[in-house]
Amino acid sequence: MGMTKVPVSKLRFALLIITLGLLAGACATPTPRPAASWPVSAPHSSYDARVEQVFLYQSRIANELLDRYPFEESFNTDADPVLRAAEARMTARCGFVSQVALMRLQAQEPSLALKLKVLVTVNSCEAAAHEVAGLLTRGNATMASAELAAH
Repeated sequence: MGMTKVPVSKLRFALLIITLGLLAGACATPTPRPAASWPVSAPHSSYDARVEQVFLYQSRIANELLDRYPFEESFNTDADPVLRAAEARMTARCGFVSQVALMRLQAQEPSLALKLKVLVTVNSCEAAAHEVAGLLTRGNATMASAELAAH
């Protein structure tokens, strides 16, 4: 009986399939947790909680901007250019976070690629929202000072 030669590419492919199968099996195996830590409602991962927390924060900041500048024209003409630039950065950096939040509201599961994009950008989204919040707070203080000086 002679030994059959198997091409290296087929061996690599078989090894890849076996590795993916083992990884999938390992990922599907639940990690036991103590009974006291089981959630009452559906499980909520720390990833989901973090994304939700940042989305709600940046949404609140965006709402504050809308309260101050209800029309796009007034924002473009009346808002400080630094605030406009910070808002543009927040919008750009929070795009993936917003996309995942909207998908969750529509009971859709984001792809792994999108989840990874959110994982990479969630901190910069939060930082951009903090920057806008700081500018809004300073703007409120400036406006209050101007009102006091006028009286």
